[in-house]
Amino acid sequence: MSIHNLMEVDCGLLFIAKSRLTNEDVNLFLNQWMNGGNPKLRRLYLRLKHFILGTILNGIEGIWRDDHDWITYTSFDNLKCQFNSSFEIRRNDGTIASIVSTGRFEQQDFSVYIWPDYKGVPYPLNTNDYE
Repeated sequence: MSIHNLMEVDCGLLFIAKSRLTNEDVNLFLNQWMNGGNPKLRRLYLRLKHFILGTILNGIEGIWRDDHDWITYTSFDNLKCQFNSSFEIRRNDGTIASIVSTGRFEQQDFSVYIWPDYKGVPYPLNTNDYE
């Protein structure tokens, strides 16, 4: 999938296990989402071979949420996704997303969970840091 295709897709779940996207491509996509793009997106999963989180998040305003209690995000298929560290971003309409990355061998998994989850559960952490 090219960055052009990714920018045009508007679905609830994007799961790309073998991605040729660059870190800069993912940064462009996140910026587009924060400005109202891909409004139907609820969850994004990418596996990137050459992963540099600093490049992906370059220029993106957000809050690191380290070592908080475990958060459970329920996906469309009732899959429970859990994490206790994330980078929180807020879209121009107030929608919150949690960015989570985990390393596995030489590749890196990159997920974006957009709240509320599929069960309608709102973002569970205090969001007053934006005010």
